[in-house]
Amino acid sequence: SLDRIGQWYVATLEIDLTNKTIPDIQFVPLSEFPGIELDISVEFPEATAWSEIEKIIKEVGKPLVRGVDVFDVYNNSLGIRLTLQSGERTLAMDEAEKVRDTIVQALKKNFNAIHRF
Repeated sequence: SLDRIGQWYVATLEIDLTNKTIPDIQFVPLSEFPGIELDISVEFPEATAWSEIEKIIKEVGKPLVRGVDVFDVYNNSLGIRLTLQSGERTLAMDEAEKVRDTIVQALKKNFNAIHRF
């Protein structure tokens, strides 16, 4: 039901969850080692779905890519923040840069993307 109280609306929902299955949730412990964030700017000459871009980044950057976020959009260019982290040791900056460079090359290969500096 939906009721109006002054400027506010109040809703009551009844949901039957008795026959619903809840998926197994896997918890991953926090790493005791710090992560590194690197930003890349990439131009995509053709319209490309973010889900496809993200999928390639995660596949190529496995197992060190812990996060992929868009922080800027301009025309066909995306500013992408990569969060890299190891669960076993502190990453050196040159290791992180190699992963970033591998990701950029994969985006070029798969989407004809252009790395903007």
